Amino acid sequence: MAAGAKLREIIFRDLAFDPDLHLGYRQRMELETDLLDAWKKIQLANLLVWVNPVCPGGQSAMTKGFVDRLFLPGFSFKYQEDSVWRDKLLAGKTGPSSPSLINRDGVTG
Repeated sequence: MAAGAKLREIIFRDLAFDPDLHLGYRQRMELETDLLDAWKKIQLANLLVWVNPVCPGGQSAMTKGFVDRLFLPGFSFKYQEDSVWRDKLLAGKTGPSSPSLINRDGVTG
């Protein structure tokens, strides 16, 4: 780690939050304290590194729930009025080799 760098961990299994979207995307659920704290760490980060087990068929339910609950309009992106394009609110965040979710331009997808 570079001199002066600060490491902030988010350990999903230690977070107290409901990973299920009980109302889908029709109505936003209030974010629990642990998710708000995690979001603050993400906003402060220059580099995001995700380390988690890969389950058959994709990511773990806890990881998917974390992403579903946090990476929403107003947090990770903002819709542009009268446009199909979105403003990337996490621009500048990088990952070591993460082309699908977060790259040098911010959140994709």
